[in-house]
Amino acid sequence: MRNIKIRRAFFASLLLFSVAFTMPLNSTSFAASVFELTLTSGGQTYTQGFNNVSDMINGLNLSEIQRQLSSYTDTSAATATLNFRGLQIYASVPANSNTITLSIPSIGVTQTFTGSTRDGSVTLSGDWFKKEGGEAVNKLMNELAKSTAYDPIAGNPNSLSAHIVDSQFQHGFLSEISTLKQVTGEAAPPPSETIRKEVNANLISAGARYGSFKQKDLDVRKYTLPLSYTFRSNEDSRRKLTLNIPIALLDVQGAQSYDLGIGAAISLPVNEEWLLTPSIDYGAVGSVDMGSLGQIVSGSLTSAYTIKADKYTFNIGNMLSYYKTMKLQIGDYSFDPNISNTALRNGIMVSIPTESIKEETALEVFAIDTRYFGSALYIDQYNEVGFSFGHTKTVKKEISENVIKKYLRDLRAGFTYLFSSNSNGFTVNFGYTF
Repeated sequence: MRNIKIRRAFFASLLLFSVAFTMPLNSTSFAASVFELTLTSGGQTYTQGFNNVSDMINGLNLSEIQRQLSSYTDTSAATATLNFRGLQIYASVPANSNTITLSIPSIGVTQTFTGSTRDGSVTLSGDWFKKEGGEAVNKLMNELAKSTAYDPIAGNPNSLSAHIVDSQFQHGFLSEISTLKQVTGEAAPPPSETIRKEVNANLISAGARYGSFKQKDLDVRKYTLPLSYTFRSNEDSRRKLTLNIPIALLDVQGAQSYDLGIGAAISLPVNEEWLLTPSIDYGAVGSVDMGSLGQIVSGSLTSAYTIKADKYTFNIGNMLSYYKTMKLQIGDYSFDPNISNTALRNGIMVSIPTESIKEETALEVFAIDTRYFGSALYIDQYNEVGFSFGHTKTVKKEISENVIKKYLRDLRAGFTYLFSSNSNGFTVNFGYTF
């Protein structure tokens, strides 16, 4: 029941209920905001910025509107413009009329609603979006990914779709190369006449990432907690199954969204230099603040190729990924922005041994290019450069008279700078595999 109320609040904001009696309060200048609303009535105008839908809805009432626009009554003519995360929505009501006209030019939607009162017109508009106008909502969500810089579902480097693509590349290339280098571990116990079997211990990986970005004119912060568990083959430690659960919080100027994913990747060695990793992933994102909700399914294939040159190791990563939004039903409401894209992510990384600093450590420097093809996106290409420094060690322990288990310990920290035509910023990360 609560979810349905949340969605109704979202629709209320889209329909500019403020035209009649739900307008923001202060006609003052303000910093860049996720939402911006301008109302004109009786020769008076005021503008207010908001960083979440809830604030815009919760603090609105007729008396406050009349306090800001002294000439306004429930029979006054009024026009309103809502900058909804960068997308323009217009509404108007004539004098002595209850007819509300809603217009969203970017998706070709114009609709009128006439009730016995202006309250009744608002109710009709909500019913329209719930039933006949469901397709307009889908078009609106698609347009937000196409035309705005910080949609939580897709269209920018901090969206759910980009998070999935990044996670797939991490598990198929960056993490593979970092943790599967040939490292000399501690010597096993002295051999005896008994034949000993070596087995690979499974791995747990946990990390933390913090990203700070400027997307168009707003500040964006992203907090990510990547978690995974890996089953390793005893015949070849590169052959493995990884289950991952990436969790993220996105903060756009105070408006927050949350996304959660689950995925599986199988690493398959082709030869000593070449590794292929197919994966399948699912992710969901929700934001009451930004009025957004969606889910995505994705599949990818990543190639990791290693070239050794003296003490340096060059690694080439190439990934082909496809993702698509899925229909999401909540109560009587159904959504699907119908976004589908093919992503190409290509990178090169150079591993430089730093034994002079500390044994079993290396500095890795990388550059990555990401491009999207398919549904139109606000940002469809971006680049990343960065480095990581880590300590990787294999430890052998005798767990029984005939069995030796090999454990991997990998500790690293890194920095990445991302840049594109409409987004730039940095990410710092820390990870531990054991």
